[in-house]
Amino acid sequence: MGVFDSCAGIRANSIAKFNGFNWSTVHDFPPLNANGVNFIYDAELYKGELYVVGNFYDPNNFDGPLWNIIKYNGTEWVPVGNGIKGGVSNLIIYKEDLYVCGTFRNTIEGNPPTNSLARWNGNEWLPIGGNLTYTNNPPILTDMLVYNDRLYISGLFYSLGGIETHGIAFWDGVNWNSFDNTFIDIETIGSMQVYQDTLYIGGNFRAIDGDSSKAFIAKWAGGDTIIESGNTTSINEPKQNNVFTIYPNPTSENFTIYTDTKIDKTVKILDLQGRLIKVYHNQSSYDIQELNSGLYFVNFMQNGVEQNLKLLKP
Repeated sequence: MGVFDSCAGIRANSIAKFNGFNWSTVHDFPPLNANGVNFIYDAELYKGELYVVGNFYDPNNFDGPLWNIIKYNGTEWVPVGNGIKGGVSNLIIYKEDLYVCGTFRNTIEGNPPTNSLARWNGNEWLPIGGNLTYTNNPPILTDMLVYNDRLYISGLFYSLGGIETHGIAFWDGVNWNSFDNTFIDIETIGSMQVYQDTLYIGGNFRAIDGDSSKAFIAKWAGGDTIIESGNTTSINEPKQNNVFTIYPNPTSENFTIYTDTKIDKTVKILDLQGRLIKVYHNQSSYDIQELNSGLYFVNFMQNGVEQNLKLLKP
């Protein structure tokens, strides 16, 4: 999965399969979007049907239901409900339902009833115990994990179902629960994983409970605190002086990075999981109209100087 039009010489449209000897297309997955290149982020087999999510739409019916999520029913690729208009990044199965997360608003007609997190039972979208909130923008969910019969979600959000959450929470199938006294300073938890029955988080957070030694990666020790830390993360954002600035930010169309010269510039846009989305060379303006709403990392290099910035698309 990713962003490609072929694999080993076979037309694949951003998703391919390997049988141990050869690569091939996945049920003739169609080319979507006006430019014919799909952005595929995740796939999951659910109730005998293959679900795929990403950044795509039906170029022949822009207002139709084929938005960012599609499934193969054994015969053909078909829409899932009315699709999801907004960013969609991850799929996971929990308690017989398929959960989808990303950056989307429940106020858009046809979208699931909860901001940035959806629950699908095979036939319809269902609510999930309350809505997520994050300032005036849709919350950003970056990862989901099933652990100890709970569904954990992480990202950039402040509350869920009326409780404070600060970027991480878990759903037990009935209620949402938060981690008390674990405020993660306004940054993002990018990923979660379990190792030796311990929950680890990684991301772009600088401190927990004001303790800057707990930066970038931490593990849950049980009780009321998150302990242990290291200086690594899937997206490396070293401390440095702010030499360059993005303007405007937030933006939904184009942005500029102010510098003293227009030459020898490379700009890379990455999602919260560190996946490369776009690359620009020696441009004065950068178009992001085709990207989903959400938070992105911008890696800027010029004359040997490198800086990582954040960009919000409403």
